[in-house]
Amino acid sequence: MTIRLFKDDDLGSVAALFTDTVWRVNSRDYSPEQIAAWAPKPPDLNHWRERINGLKLWVVDLDGMVAGFCGLGPDGHIDLLYVDYRFQRRGIAHHLLEHIEAKARGSGIDRLFTEASITACPFFASMGFCVLQEQHVEVRGAIFRNFKMEKRINGREITLKIVAGGLDDPRVQALLAYHFQTAHAETGRGSAHALDLSGLKSPDIHFWSAWEGDCVIAIGALKRLSEGHGEIKSMHTEQSRRRRGAGSAMLRHIMAMARAMGFTRISLETGSWPYFVPARELYKWHGFTECAPFGDYVPDPNSIFMTRELH
Repeated sequence: MTIRLFKDDDLGSVAALFTDTVWRVNSRDYSPEQIAAWAPKPPDLNHWRERINGLKLWVVDLDGMVAGFCGLGPDGHIDLLYVDYRFQRRGIAHHLLEHIEAKARGSGIDRLFTEASITACPFFASMGFCVLQEQHVEVRGAIFRNFKMEKRINGREITLKIVAGGLDDPRVQALLAYHFQTAHAETGRGSAHALDLSGLKSPDIHFWSAWEGDCVIAIGALKRLSEGHGEIKSMHTEQSRRRRGAGSAMLRHIMAMARAMGFTRISLETGSWPYFVPARELYKWHGFTECAPFGDYVPDPNSIFMTRELH
């Protein structure tokens, strides 16, 4: 696999890949009328020449075939990230976006932004982009729901504001959906205990969201198990903000709120698989130790249970 700059004779392949991918992949999230407006058949190559004008476009060359492409505007706009449906889930989009991010850093760009489809939003979230807002846009008479997303790439320190609630905010919902999907994907069947949106709205659960400006970067919740015992739920930090203190700040906030609510102990369940190692190390750093299953949990090789007293 080679990532190279677009050449003029790639135009037909790029246009065909885009059209085919939208019809085959994005059709699971959009109606036939929307798909037809989004990617008319056959593709108009004159329109495509205008469409990519001003973009620096890279393509993924797989044995002489265009397997994916993505554009970068001079202002950090990520546009037209598509991978051939036959080669998806092989890391091509991941490597392509990492390549473009490196090029952006080298050009002095400190912010990447995009308008992600419903289909693409989880991928961009996994690459460290956060949702700024949900929006509805018109394309050839059809209305589309998508998400404005951004990623800061200049390594500046995080300034956090942690607030109660946020479950009705689409930015929070997008981060929560990514957490829910990855938690289920990274553990054994039947062993994932992450709560979805409706579960977190239970009256015995307090939920917090952490913000950097208009971007939600971490979430966490506390469930009351008994008068003095609480359970930490849905701890998740947006990918690009990890190892910069956001997770610790959220955990400290939850512990402080638990003390204020009169809890004398807080516990949690996390996964035993490698994906959860950073989370387990975070909890150990903050004084949690492994314990037996608590509440309604039962022994499970895919789960690790941890607890600590609050003083």
